[in-house]
Amino acid sequence: MSINEGTLRQDNVIDFNAASAYLNNLSNTLSNYSVNGTTTLQWGGIFLNGTNPFLNVFHISGNDLSTANDVRITTPAGSVAIVNISGNKISWSGGLSLFGTNKHNVIFNFYQADSLKLQNIGILGSILAPKANVDFVAGVQDGQMICKSLIGMGQFNLAPFVGNIPADTTIFNIVEIICSDKNDPDSNPNNGNPNEDDYSSRL
Repeated sequence: MSINEGTLRQDNVIDFNAASAYLNNLSNTLSNYSVNGTTTLQWGGIFLNGTNPFLNVFHISGNDLSTANDVRITTPAGSVAIVNISGNKISWSGGLSLFGTNKHNVIFNFYQADSLKLQNIGILGSILAPKANVDFVAGVQDGQMICKSLIGMGQFNLAPFVGNIPADTTIFNIVEIICSDKNDPDSNPNNGNPNEDDYSSRL
């Protein structure tokens, strides 16, 4: 073994105690977000529908998820979807589809789970389960897995969460007139006069 352009060292590169405290607090915080999306149980599936352009929050029980054969999430493009899932022992299999938003904006928050079994599923989104021992029997996840421990044969594909939480709904829209055939006393610095010295630098 050789190390090119680097050095070998032993160090504590991750503060696991601090990370655990932060992630458990984050999971608990997200679980207390107010629900603003609708949840429908129908034909053995769970249908989540949100219309907020920034942040859509859902809550489902672990028992319902464990018996569901399909989960569908529909939210506006670019919006964040937080799915808070209650219950201590949960299994999840079957279909999962996203409509509108994408896997980079979805978090499945298993805030109470100490046992989570995943099998025969393609997960689109990140899982936050800081207390859970996860058995990923078979399947694939496009997203981040955050858990207490992990075993199994599941496949992970890089798709980090990039959504904005809490959602910042401020939209900045700034317009400046740089040329006008009328004198505007409120304009600064040149009142729309193309003869001012700094006009050419502002084009």
